[in-house]
Formats: sequence, C-alpha cells, structure tokens
Amino acid sequence: MDHEEGWLPWRAGRVDTALLIHVPLLAGVSENRLLALAESASWRSYRRGEPIAGPESDVGVVHILVRGTGFVGCRSPKGDELVVFRLGPGDLIDFADVPATVKEDAYAEAAEEGTVVCRFPRQLLHEAIFATPSAAAALYHQLRQRFMELGLLFWEQISHDALTRLWDELQRLAESDPERMVWATHGELAQRIGASREAVTRLLPKLEQQGLIAYGRHRRGIKVLCDGRPAGLLRGSSDR
Repeated sequence: MDHEEGWLPWRAGRVDTALLIHVPLLAGVSENRLLALAESASWRSYRRGEPIAGPESDVGVVHILVRGTGFVGCRSPKGDELVVFRLGPGDLIDFADVPATVKEDAYAEAAEEGTVVCRFPRQLLHEAIFATPSAAAALYHQLRQRFMELGLLFWEQISHDALTRLWDELQRLAESDPERMVWATHGELAQRIGASREAVTRLLPKLEQQGLIAYGRHRRGIKVLCDGRPAGLLRGSSDR
C-alpha cells in the first residue's frame, strides 16, 4: 500500500507492515505477527458517507479504521438515524455480536473523504492482540470508552429534549473551527442527536430566535454565537 494523499474510493489492495506499525491498536505487536496480519489483510479507501460494514458483513472479518474518521450508527423503526460511536484511527469495527433485534439497522459509515479501513481475519487479529500486552491494553481502553459513550448517550437521550441536544452538539462541533462555524448538514446533525432531519430543520430557527446561532436558510454553515446553555432553552420544544 502506498501513502499518497487523495485516497480514491475504488482504491484497494493488500496491506504492508509499514501501514500496520502506525495503527495504535497494534502497538507493540511483534514483527512476525504483523507480517502474518499484513499477508492476510486488505485495505480500502472510502468516500464520505459511504458504508464500511454492517451486521451482514462476514463474521470472520474485523475492520480497523487506520486513516480518517467514521461512525457506527443505527436506524430507528421510524427511519431516524443515530450516531452511536464516533470512530478514529485505530478504532475497531466488529458487528459479530450485534443483537438480532437491531441486526438490520446497525452500520458503520465513513465520515470523511478518503477514510481508509483495513480488513483482518478475526482469529488472526485476536491472536496478535491478546499475545501482546500493549495491544490488549489498547483494546481494553477502547471497550471502556465505548461503555462510557453508551452511558452518556443514554443519559443524553432520556434527560434532554432535541432542542437542548442540538444546541449542545452545535457547540461541540464549533469548538474545532476558529470562526465557530458548523458545516454539518441537517441530516448529519440529526444523526448526531438522535432526531429526524425534519426536527432539526424545525429547531434551528428556535435557536436563531434566541440569538444563539446565525445561518442562511438555503446556504450551508451555521455560526455559533455564544457558549453555555441559556436557562430558557428548554421551553417551547416537544421534539424528542
């Protein structure tokens, strides 16, 4: 695998150890085990919004995101989509134990153009990780983080209405932009807060009326104008 910029979604190939030594989850794995993984693994580059994996994926295969970002999401019976986990380099994607009740509704998707994912045989990857204390510790850290994220997601969903969740998410996204701009679409914001796209479209004007954001109705980009959660923010919203 080469390391040129500008990954193309149809680009795929075999993996080399030069790539694997930079994957945080595989830190400390022996050279022999890395070589065995490289010989049996493959990589692919994805466009933003392109599906990476789902419960229908081969149960004998595990994916690791090595470049870019992604997320694991789930669709509700009404068709609304929710981001459950956000993914970065080194994060493992594994749907083997997804409950049958949500099997058809869970998926992993690339969130960034040129996201690169490696595909490994499950048994071989597990042997390499559990034979390496530092790699096993990294996997344990991922699992702890996922449990915490699930707990926070559950608390957010039952404690705050959609307007509050939308405002909190806009503030989080604005932190990474020097001008406090948010470039996510209404659909992407809906996925992040567990609401419908239509609900986000209804709620944004309420935030604008309170002087919290500024945006154009037919243009991308939402400018976050202040920090914190105003005392009266919860009033006037029944969307969940």
